[in-house]
Amino acid sequence: MNKLLLLMVGFHILAGCSGGGGGGADAAGAGDPFPDGAAAYSPVMSGNNVLPLQVTTAGYLNEPVVSVVICNPGTNGTGSCVTVNNILLDTGSSGLRVFNSKLTGLNLTQVTNVGGNQLANCTKYADGTAHWGPVKTADVVLGGEIVSSVNIQVLNDQYADATPCGTPEVDNGSAGYNGILGVGIRDQDCGANCVATTVNGKYYSCAGSSNGSACTDSLATLAMQVRNPVAAITAASNSDGIADNNGTVLILPSVPSTGAVTASGYLIFGINTRANNTPAGGTKVIATDSQGLFVTNFNGQNLTSFIDSGSNGLFFPKTSSTPLCYGDWYCPSSTLTLQATHKPFGGGTSYAVTFEVANAGSIFSSNNYALSNLSAVFTGYFDWGLGFFYGRSVYTSINGKGASVNGVSAPFYAY
Repeated sequence: MNKLLLLMVGFHILAGCSGGGGGGADAAGAGDPFPDGAAAYSPVMSGNNVLPLQVTTAGYLNEPVVSVVICNPGTNGTGSCVTVNNILLDTGSSGLRVFNSKLTGLNLTQVTNVGGNQLANCTKYADGTAHWGPVKTADVVLGGEIVSSVNIQVLNDQYADATPCGTPEVDNGSAGYNGILGVGIRDQDCGANCVATTVNGKYYSCAGSSNGSACTDSLATLAMQVRNPVAAITAASNSDGIADNNGTVLILPSVPSTGAVTASGYLIFGINTRANNTPAGGTKVIATDSQGLFVTNFNGQNLTSFIDSGSNGLFFPKTSSTPLCYGDWYCPSSTLTLQATHKPFGGGTSYAVTFEVANAGSIFSSNNYALSNLSAVFTGYFDWGLGFFYGRSVYTSINGKGASVNGVSAPFYAY
């Protein structure tokens, strides 16, 4: 076992969970439906609105990553640019956040607040980690779509002691990724309530050049905030003039109950804007509140819930009969088949969901990184992490951008 984490990445308003492992022999063998140890979505997809996705062995277990091109702002993606790989794809947050060490050679524009000071952003997670750094404007290329002049967060660029933000992750090595691409339900990462009040100290006005103690609470208008780059796609972003900006579809193949060494799939931009992002008949739609929350009924409890690719397992309250190992990971003696019910926010059709819980100890001793049944304890909530995505097309709408599926308007998840 190379690495074992319990890191909550998605949903900074509540947090999400992540973990890692590795080592051991190749689990591929007789009876494995993927003889090479990898699971790949078929058919192969292409198009301006398609971004390839991989779950690799380079980081931790169930880490979905993509590559993003970042350019100097106002150049329409033709100026100085860098390609940043190993970007964690996160449907549980909104905004692109990249470590400064991966942006060498670029000259991004610093965003200032109403007082003219540099604006910085702090995002805290439930495991005690945080992301800290200034808000800057860049051009971003997602697949074949060019997003012009969108606000991103540059991690650990300055104010290294980051007193207002606790103890932030300071490099991509400790984080396990080079950045996060948040493609969640919110357009901006904080929203209108950041204008009226400071929420969890999210935005700061920084008067100094290198000292975090020079930063004080700051209001941030919508135009100042880190933005979901998918929401900023326009009809002019690609050659066919389609604005794929109302949500995303994350597609991953099924994996066997023992997992697969790796897996590959796609992130598709837009919902019902083209043939490749139009839901099939019978797609289940779960309406959410403006933050992307709904209810899961599990084990007699109604739990606040979210669907979050940035969480590397399924996370839910402790069941009395299921043993734990390595802290809060579930380790049943044999794989369990459990059932829960998704209940839309505000009422509507509920849907039964069956899922598996495997022995985390066995998982950690294998060489498989793509897993549908890795689970751990999360008290009071149900976090449907990456394990939920395997074998499904999962739609994440963006609030206020007009997506609709089966008569349900955004915000919603669908699968």
